[in-house]
Parts: sequence; C-alpha cells; structure tokens
Amino acid sequence: MAKLGLAKKWLVIIIIVAVLAVAGGTYGAVYGVMHRKLKTPTAEVTSVVGEPDYTITISWNKVSGARVYTVEYIYSVYPDTVYTANEIGGTELTIKRVKGELKFRIKALGKYESNTSDFSEWYSYNVVPLTLDPFRGITFKNVGNQGYQIDMDYFYPVTYVYKGEQFTINYYEVDAIGPGEERDQNSLQPYAYSLLELHEGVTFNFPVGSGTWQFYIRPVLYVNVNGVKEYIHNKEIYELYDEEIPYTIIEQTV
Repeated sequence: MAKLGLAKKWLVIIIIVAVLAVAGGTYGAVYGVMHRKLKTPTAEVTSVVGEPDYTITISWNKVSGARVYTVEYIYSVYPDTVYTANEIGGTELTIKRVKGELKFRIKALGKYESNTSDFSEWYSYNVVPLTLDPFRGITFKNVGNQGYQIDMDYFYPVTYVYKGEQFTINYYEVDAIGPGEERDQNSLQPYAYSLLELHEGVTFNFPVGSGTWQFYIRPVLYVNVNGVKEYIHNKEIYELYDEEIPYTIIEQTV
C-alpha cells in the first residue's frame, strides 16, 4: 500500500509539472504574439496642393496591430531640421508645402513599446517650385545728356497671389551690356533697385551713337548686401517660389 501511495504522489507531481509546462508554453506563445514587432509601413506622397492651401499629403498602408504612427520629414530648404509628427491615428499626414526635395520616413507603434516597427527607408519626393510670371518688358525715355530712364508709365510690376491676397515684387535686378563688351548673361553684375527708386528715376548712360545695348531686368525675392542674401518678402514665398528667375532682355539702340 505504501508503494501504491508513493506512485500516486509521483503521478500527481508529473501531472502538475505537465500542466505547468503547457500553461507556460501557452503564456509564452501569447506573450510572443502580444509583443511581436509590427511590420514597417510603406509611404508615398499622394497630394501636392497649391493656392490657397499649399500643402503636401503623405499616405501609407495600414499595419495590422498598429495603434498610431510616427513620421519624420526633412525639407531640403532646411536640411538641418528634422520635423516629427507623433501619435498619428490615421494613415496620412498633411504638412506645409515647401519647394525642393522632401525626405520622409515612418514607423508603426502598437500597444507595447516592443511592438514598435523599424523606421522605413527615407523616401524622397521633389516638390517643384512655383515660378513668378515673366516680366512684361519696359520702354526707355531720353532724359538728356546721353541719359535714359525706364518709363514708369509703361512699367508693370510683377505680382503673385498667396492665400487669396495679391502681392507686388518690389525689387528688380538690372544690368546693361554695351556694344562690343565681352560679357554675356553669365557675367552680369546686376544691381537691385526698388520700385521707389525706379519711380524716382534711375539714369542709365547710353552714349549717343554707340549702337545697340542689351538691358537685362528681372524681379527678385532678395537683394545682395555685401555678398549676403537679404530676403525682402515673407518667408512663405521663399519656401514656394524659385529664386532663379530668368532675365527679360530689352534692346535699346542709341
């Protein structure tokens, strides 16, 4: 009888150990599922909007088990700044439109920190800059002593619209190349004049009988002060518009 009782005790112990092993395995399996790393989302730019919103929308696929998403992005205009959008509940993010290269990446977050996916690769999208309307041209008036001024009665400043409001470009770079000068558009040394200065009268000397001069003029979003760009419009315009504005060429024969 004693041997039979001992055998029963061992059987109970074996059963308990087996139950604990099964329970432990089940718990481990459940724990593994609950704390598994999520798949990394894939993203793309799905919308670039102009006037009046000026936005970019980044979209991505829904990841099973994801609670929220984190997106990091960099504008090439501000290469040293990484912007971060956290706790995004949906599958898209709308950000401010800025010209140039937009780099972005995304990760998914679940209930537990261990669920967090790897960041995706850095995606790249080129946001084409807006361009100002071309300059309409000018005419000159003779003011004597071989001097000519722009006839402001026929001067039409370049304008642009931003968020429903019209703005005027107030500065214009100008330069002139005389007959026989060994210069071209790549070697211009322009000076930026304000509209006020042009209205007050800026005199250009074209010697009588010298021939045909080429006069270069273009609107600018900035002026050079001791070799440093000094911006003269609100920041949003520089974020949207191309600064490399082509010259309008006017020929003047004297």
